[in-house]
Amino acid sequence: MASKRDSRQRSEHSAIPEPTAREAPTFDVFSSEADRPATGTRAASQMYDQALYGKLLPSAAELESENETLKAEIDELQKKLEDLETGLVIERYNGGVVLGGKFYITPRGIHMEETVTEDEYWLLWEIIKAFDDAIQWMIGDAMVYGTLKFQKTYKDVESQVGRYTADYLKQIAHVARQVPPPIRSYKLGFALHRAVALDYLSEDQKRNYLELAERNKWSESRLKQEISGQLAPSKQPAWRKTLDRIETNYFTKGRWKKLQSDTRQEILHRLERLVSQLRSWDEDAE
Repeated sequence: MASKRDSRQRSEHSAIPEPTAREAPTFDVFSSEADRPATGTRAASQMYDQALYGKLLPSAAELESENETLKAEIDELQKKLEDLETGLVIERYNGGVVLGGKFYITPRGIHMEETVTEDEYWLLWEIIKAFDDAIQWMIGDAMVYGTLKFQKTYKDVESQVGRYTADYLKQIAHVARQVPPPIRSYKLGFALHRAVALDYLSEDQKRNYLELAERNKWSESRLKQEISGQLAPSKQPAWRKTLDRIETNYFTKGRWKKLQSDTRQEILHRLERLVSQLRSWDEDAE
């Protein structure tokens, strides 16, 4: 039989109510019903956006318009990228070359596709001008590079290209080697650079002569006169012409190094003997 204490405990427990599910608290962004717009309207959506995020979010139509704009910009950038990737491609074709897929260049002319734009037309002129100004430098630099990189000789290029003789390549490469790009002048032609392509001139001297030629608008012959110290070559004495020719054509650093040791010693001995003889004559004259 249950005691009175047990009966009392059961009675106290039965008085405790069963827990019920609590409803989640609601958050209303509007302070009063008067501020609340009609549900489902654009105004309602904008006001909720403003209240919750502090700014208006774009509508579906606005997002669609923005997407179209971005797509157009991406397409334009993609086209520019393709132009950069293919616009300067040079391909061999039937004895000539194709530039950018639109200009077919042969030894006898150039053919242009119907799809060439006006901008591409003017770009072609820039290319022609660059080639016209730089063709000899291109030949010389290519020859120097091929010699250093692939050990190609002038005869190798003459045989492969079939247009330039080994002697011509040698002359042009000599100028390119003697007058490297850092000291070349964009305003002077190749001939004026050839005038300073001398072994006995330092790079600073070559640069100075080219700057003088550019500033004073000298011709090739005038520059050569300045370098040799003669302003009237037709009036210079025969002995000076002879010494200038010997010094320029024979006694250059490159040619001197190529001579055999015994040959150099013989030349030095003969020059020393000549100088000694001239000094003795000079003393007799006094």
